[in-house]
Amino acid sequence: MAPRGMRSRPMLDRVRTALFDVLGPLEGARVLDLFAGTGSLGLEALSRGAASCLFVETSAPALGALRTNLEHLRLAERARAVRSDALAFALSPPETGERFDLVFFDPPYAMLRGSGRPRTLEALARCRARLLAPGGRLVLHAARNLLAAEEVALVGPADERTWGTSAVFLFEAAT
Repeated sequence: MAPRGMRSRPMLDRVRTALFDVLGPLEGARVLDLFAGTGSLGLEALSRGAASCLFVETSAPALGALRTNLEHLRLAERARAVRSDALAFALSPPETGERFDLVFFDPPYAMLRGSGRPRTLEALARCRARLLAPGGRLVLHAARNLLAAEEVALVGPADERTWGTSAVFLFEAAT
């Protein structure tokens, strides 16, 4: 379910399926879904055995749809959905010290263009350094050819996968 007229850009089903095939088993994983929208990535992780998921989304209609989806799929007891700016959350995570085994970083493509690009890449790097548990993975979803290899390398070494017009970068926890 998604709110009417929402200007979201959910990951295509075939890309999401391919991504989760690459990620492999998620049994017991603690997941963070930034820029969650209606939650397709975090919901998929929960359906594949993740222990919990924290969804971060700023849009009230999207968050309402996400909560409805969680209830409908009977996943609400393993999830938390918070209304917050995902970029601000990544730049200054709560002081709980919570770390995640898997983080989805799926910003609107416009954030990776123009003046918002440096701040978004900084948030991505901080997210990798501060929010990933040892051995954890960070998934960045972007349009193919939107990011230069040099920019991605500033965040850390990444395994890049492309499917159609989508690119997915897989980062490991910072050492």
